[in-house]
Amino acid sequence: MKQTAEKDACVELEEETGRDWENIQTTKSYGVGIDTHRDFIQVCVLVKYDQDVRKFEKTIYTSWYELNEAKDWIFSIIAKESKPVPSDILPLHYSIESTGTYHLPIIKAIGGNPSIVNPLLASPSRRKTDVLDAKLLAYQNMTGLWPESFIVSDEIQELRLMFAQRQYHKHEQLRISNQINNYILRFGHTVGRLGSVTKSKVVRPIVEDMINGNLDLENYCPTGIPEDVKELFNDLYKQYDEHKQQETKYMTMATEKAKNMKWETSDGVFVQGNELIKNLCTVPGIGETTAVVWLSNIITPKRFPNSKAISAYCGLDPSLKVSAGKVTSTVKRGGNKSLHYSLSLAGSIVLRSRSNNFGVWGYNLYKSTGKWKKAVNAVARKICVGLYYVNLQNIPFSFEKYRCYEKRTVMNIDIDSLISIMPEMKRFKNKLFENQIFNTEDLSTLYYEGRLKDIRGLGKSFFSLVKDFIFNQKKYQSLFENK
Repeated sequence: MKQTAEKDACVELEEETGRDWENIQTTKSYGVGIDTHRDFIQVCVLVKYDQDVRKFEKTIYTSWYELNEAKDWIFSIIAKESKPVPSDILPLHYSIESTGTYHLPIIKAIGGNPSIVNPLLASPSRRKTDVLDAKLLAYQNMTGLWPESFIVSDEIQELRLMFAQRQYHKHEQLRISNQINNYILRFGHTVGRLGSVTKSKVVRPIVEDMINGNLDLENYCPTGIPEDVKELFNDLYKQYDEHKQQETKYMTMATEKAKNMKWETSDGVFVQGNELIKNLCTVPGIGETTAVVWLSNIITPKRFPNSKAISAYCGLDPSLKVSAGKVTSTVKRGGNKSLHYSLSLAGSIVLRSRSNNFGVWGYNLYKSTGKWKKAVNAVARKICVGLYYVNLQNIPFSFEKYRCYEKRTVMNIDIDSLISIMPEMKRFKNKLFENQIFNTEDLSTLYYEGRLKDIRGLGKSFFSLVKDFIFNQKKYQSLFENK
């Protein structure tokens, strides 16, 4: 009877969950683990021999010739020492540590389907040696613990190097700008408070005139800039302009390369880059630079099973810890730094402008929670999802499938009736009447259009009440009918 009851409970649970489960990989016929270093790699191969598992190890230096020999040695061990000989040797699967960029030549030499693993996850044991690390990686590979990694092509590597060089020159500009401001402060000049000493069209000419002796110092520190260091400032400005020029050069190169490349969308379809970038730029807050940053990091949306996975990859998933079906921590994962920065910047721009549905929705979220960063992250996540579907389908962006686009229908009652079922709104009555808001339909319209922000005196509490009323209509309809 007990077994029957447990069986019925399992069947009932399966029906409730819609049979949503995940297949776990079974043990593979062999396992290969590679621990990487600059000068050598430690390789461990595990093979089945009847009911036993046999281990073979070898230390190999990282010259190209010896890396190719490592590949041949791995194949020969699997083919000669296995019993029975596995039928799935090709393509070769193996687990390898991601050690800086030292693992990349190894992957290029060996090929196959590698699982690239963070060393902190691969070897959490107290005792650490190269031999033990390689053995653990081989065991993890044999049990299918780590999924196969996506291998970036040489063409994508070229694009990423252009971006890396562009970013280097951008960082150098910031460093030099801070350096100039630091130096002029030593001589009593605080013009940096008015704007950037390198970018501002007002501040930079002041500093340059100060250096050249063409500025009347009546309103500035009378010592000016000493003659012996004027050449130093000229050199810094020259370096800044050179880095600015190089940044523009590499950004142009990266954009042109991305436009001339073929990019995979859905079902193995490849489209021209200039067409895809044009569609990506229809997403709110996205320009050409962000579109190219997106493509160089995402490469193909087919890498990700859904929009939630790509949001997590971009560091925009707030559900870091979930227990008993509830989110217990909203601290975001690190994610891809360049994408996280670019999308957060786009989210901030959209939120500040409030010129579209994302901006209005995000601003209402900010006003109801009082948390600007939370609202920026939420808008950035919507932008990320929009980019994912535009990239996947190669079509212009549309708001139609977003809930923030759909205006919910609310029961139309006057403000006094609203106060009778929501007493907390009473203190806002005079403010609403002063602004010609006499019923809930007008209130809802202004909320969706983002015009409530123009009314002074309506803060976090008010926006929380309005949001609660709009999104819980059944509750308030019941209260109004039973009043």
